Amino acid sequence: MTDQPSHGPPLPGGGDRSLLTHRQMLGGRLYVQTLVRLMVAGAIALLARLGEGDLLDPRAGGFLQVLALVIAAYDLAAFVLLRRYRLPEHSAEANALLQNTMWALVGLDYFALTAFVWVTGGSGSPLLPFYVTHAVLSQMLLSPRRGLTCVALAFVLVTALVVVEWSGAVPVFQALACPDAPHLDSLRSVLVVVAANAMLLGLTSFFVLDLSTRLRNREVQLHGVIAEATRLSELRKDFLRIAMHNLQSPIGAMTMQLENLRAGRNGPLTEPQVESVRRCLARVQGLSRFLKDLQMLALLDNKAIAAQHADVDIGPMLVALVEEYQDVAEARGVQLTADLPGQVPMVRGVERLLREAVVNFVTNAIKFTPGGGHVHVRAERHGDLLRIAVEDDGIGIAPEDQARLFQEFVRLGRQDPKTGSGLGLSIARRVAEAHGGRTRVWSEKGVGSIFTIELPVAAPAVQVAGPA
Repeated sequence: MTDQPSHGPPLPGGGDRSLLTHRQMLGGRLYVQTLVRLMVAGAIALLARLGEGDLLDPRAGGFLQVLALVIAAYDLAAFVLLRRYRLPEHSAEANALLQNTMWALVGLDYFALTAFVWVTGGSGSPLLPFYVTHAVLSQMLLSPRRGLTCVALAFVLVTALVVVEWSGAVPVFQALACPDAPHLDSLRSVLVVVAANAMLLGLTSFFVLDLSTRLRNREVQLHGVIAEATRLSELRKDFLRIAMHNLQSPIGAMTMQLENLRAGRNGPLTEPQVESVRRCLARVQGLSRFLKDLQMLALLDNKAIAAQHADVDIGPMLVALVEEYQDVAEARGVQLTADLPGQVPMVRGVERLLREAVVNFVTNAIKFTPGGGHVHVRAERHGDLLRIAVEDDGIGIAPEDQARLFQEFVRLGRQDPKTGSGLGLSIARRVAEAHGGRTRVWSEKGVGSIFTIELPVAAPAVQVAGPA
């Protein structure tokens, strides 16, 4: 049996077929397992002291004390070795060493378990099923070849224990906790015990090996799909950056030329020509807004955005925003107002991103509020959150559409596809998430809507006292 999966790309770092996610955490898990084994050694020592004459054969105490010392010794050595490999990145670098260490520990555990079973009743010990538990762990934690080697070692040890017990080559300890346990009084009983354990270990190993192999192969395929998706995502980002860069200049030039035509700088235009220029200019401006939205999405994909966070004074920002969009609202016959408390708490973030998110709410509210309607911007603190709300008494949104509002490129039936890119609300959502917040909506058809963005309040600055 080879150590390469039958499907998917080869595993990085060699042919070991342990789970990839397990490989990344192998050092930390082994470190914890050594601590657990040390506690098991302590429990065995305590059992030897408290269980003698009650749960154990009177002769078993000394053997168990020695066994506890042996388990503690090899696990202490492993504990010291593994301390430096607890972090995932160190675990991946030392994968071969950690795999060999795990293999050695599992093998030593089988020998320790055999000794424990021997002194607690041998073939009649209530601890005999623990071989099955170790067989399952071997198949899940080790490569298939090493797992099967450990299972074979378990079978050899169980068989050897039964044979030497039957032959009388070693002392037989009575399992006082199970006085009715069967005894090896004939060769047939020996064969029955060996065959039963072989079947139990074999079937368990077969089913666990099949399951773990499928998991490993699927995980390799999943990592391949993730890698391909990551590559395509990077290609998409590169394409968007190049496309936006190459489109900005010609769009700016077209806008300037159309504005010149409309102003009559190249000679007077007829009324039909003026209307044509107006329509072209509207389309070019719409394309410019679309490029701006794409730029905003690209900016939000930048993981370095967190390094740009600073304290943002939301109050003045909202006041300036409302003043700026008064003309837009009045042109549509909509009243735009703000209601802000005397002291709006600060938030941590990037001001231009937060402003863009609120602008998308405000422009949407103005767009879908009929003439004579009202759009109201307010901010209020709720515990550790600052809630910015944009409320309108516009046409409202159907309940079945509200779940899709914040998805990218979503246009609802109420929207004219020529008037928007379907990115505004998704940008608002992603801005909120980039700042540790969220967006929400309440709406009723024919009544109006309330869009909110909730952001964590900035922690107050620590005042450092100067010298007296």
